[in-house]
Amino acid sequence: MNGYKIKSFRINQDTNESIEIKIAELCEVNYGYYIWPCSIKMARFIHQNRNGIFNLKEANLLEIGSGTSLPAIIARKFCNLNRVIITDHLEQNSKLFDLIKKTLNLNKIDLLNRLDDENSNGICLEHFDWSDLDQNFFKKLPKIDFVIGSDVFFDSAMFEDLIVAISFLIEFINKNLEFYTTYEIRSFNSYLKLLHLIEKYSLNFIKLEIPEGDHSELSGDEMEIKINSHEIVLLKIFKKI
Repeated sequence: MNGYKIKSFRINQDTNESIEIKIAELCEVNYGYYIWPCSIKMARFIHQNRNGIFNLKEANLLEIGSGTSLPAIIARKFCNLNRVIITDHLEQNSKLFDLIKKTLNLNKIDLLNRLDDENSNGICLEHFDWSDLDQNFFKKLPKIDFVIGSDVFFDSAMFEDLIVAISFLIEFINKNLEFYTTYEIRSFNSYLKLLHLIEKYSLNFIKLEIPEGDHSELSGDEMEIKINSHEIVLLKIFKKI
């Protein structure tokens, strides 16, 4: 299958029915081609809050550093949102673009060509490099209510670039924007650096819990992915009042 591996996740609905979500991985050496523990944690959080935080039919959600895009797929399939936008370094990586398109096809989600397309079963793919902010990208964005990012704080040398990008989105796109990120604490010093940068740019954060054992938990044969190698925290980052 051209080097693809398909991983399946089942989500139990309130009706006792199970919906299968399929995510394509590409068997090549690139972090973005694989599902990582932080992505599963984020997807679980989004699904558990589908009738709460993410139940806003006029809201737009932007995923950054999407990679295999499991959280955005869950958001599109189960949350009452207006637009869902997937972003990553797509201009430099056509293989990742094709990988995400394959996942959309597997889950019968339409690929949208315009950010102003309000197809409720569609996702738009866009290139976004937070280390090189492109004004044209920000100009064409709709109002963004939620940004999600799984394990995007991986390289501590890039932490400040990402915090600056989030600050920019809050300042110029939506002052009430909420950024949800799952962070794997591989180094406590790096974690402290992240918290310092949040404070430096006049942002605030709340550490949220991700309940385990919910009846709507993601499950499946592919849950051999280790999710307890390091502590994973979920942070909500927002403008300091």
